[in-house]
Amino acid sequence: MTTISNLHHLPDHLRNLLHRIIQYKPPIDQYDTRRRAGVLIPLVEAIDGSDLHIVLTIRANHLRIASGDVVFPGGKMDETDGDVRATALRETREEINLPESGVLVLSKLPNYLARDLIVTPFVGYVTDPLWKRKLWNKEKIWNDAEVREVLTFPLKRLLQDGDHHFSFDFVWHDSELGGDIPTRFHRFRHPHDPSTVPLQRPRRLPPGTYPPYPALMGFTAHACITCAEIAYGQPASFEKDLPGGMNEDERIRRFGQVQGTWDGPKI
Repeated sequence: MTTISNLHHLPDHLRNLLHRIIQYKPPIDQYDTRRRAGVLIPLVEAIDGSDLHIVLTIRANHLRIASGDVVFPGGKMDETDGDVRATALRETREEINLPESGVLVLSKLPNYLARDLIVTPFVGYVTDPLWKRKLWNKEKIWNDAEVREVLTFPLKRLLQDGDHHFSFDFVWHDSELGGDIPTRFHRFRHPHDPSTVPLQRPRRLPPGTYPPYPALMGFTAHACITCAEIAYGQPASFEKDLPGGMNEDERIRRFGQVQGTWDGPKI
């Protein structure tokens, strides 16, 4: 069982955040290993000890899929991976040079459907002191082939509404999921973005054009909010999900039935 007894260097309030994550019981994973991906939500303590920060990456501009997006380290499961947790840790090492031995995996969050993959987020506390030192010193810790930049976002800020946060509701048309799906979309301002203009709906940019301060949004934003809610033991100050909307489990179940990739509950 995961413990935090060896994290005595952390202040009590940060240890409490990690303890709540460890105590979280995720839903039973009832899906097979096809079309699976694993991502890591790495947590590091702020230099001043005020909060835990989520480590995020900006995907390299030359990548074919989701280039320039703010995402978690992670990727699609390989045949050589023992399980989806191993996928998340392997991809994290490949993308941001954080070794598996430098992460204490605390728990996992509910699955998400992203494009045609069932994505499992794992929450882990970074124990590697050298890696954290390089992170806060803004040294280059990423692989240019996959990552453009590494940034962090404080957990508490993900629960607060304000100029840094914007959400809107829209109807997502997806024939594979049975038609129109009401959806709530969240955006958070890049922590280094100097702009004071209120956030708005994302606008399509010309091909090959990438904003210098891309926003945290979509599935990544939703999973970040969920992680913060679990850690702080309280809901966000705004409504995270659209009342009456389709939850992630139902979306995955419906997608799997259409694609023939869902085997039903594990027994």
